[in-house]
Amino acid sequence: SVLSISSDGRFGVYHIPNYGKLNYSGIFGVEGVLASIRKEKDLGHPMLENVRQGNWLLTYLCDRLSPYPKLLKIQSIIRQCLNSICHIPFQYQPRMFDRVISTIWNISKK
Repeated sequence: SVLSISSDGRFGVYHIPNYGKLNYSGIFGVEGVLASIRKEKDLGHPMLENVRQGNWLLTYLCDRLSPYPKLLKIQSIIRQCLNSICHIPFQYQPRMFDRVISTIWNISKK
């Protein structure tokens, strides 16, 4: 899957094959789906399959911050965390993805 670009040139919401578009863009949209996956223990969810198949969602989340110079340091930290996921066996990538996203989500709420 690739990123969606909205008509004003900014990133739109991410589209997950066999699921559809996220309701919200960025980490907020991803965390909402992950919360449902955690609750249902749905390890076969299309979002997790998307993470197993490639780093498109990881790239989307990092690249969304590019237009905001004040967030470049945060973007770099997030990119390092998410890129580390690409180097572990694919069957463990969804679990690590969930841990990274939920950690970022919890920190951002503070």
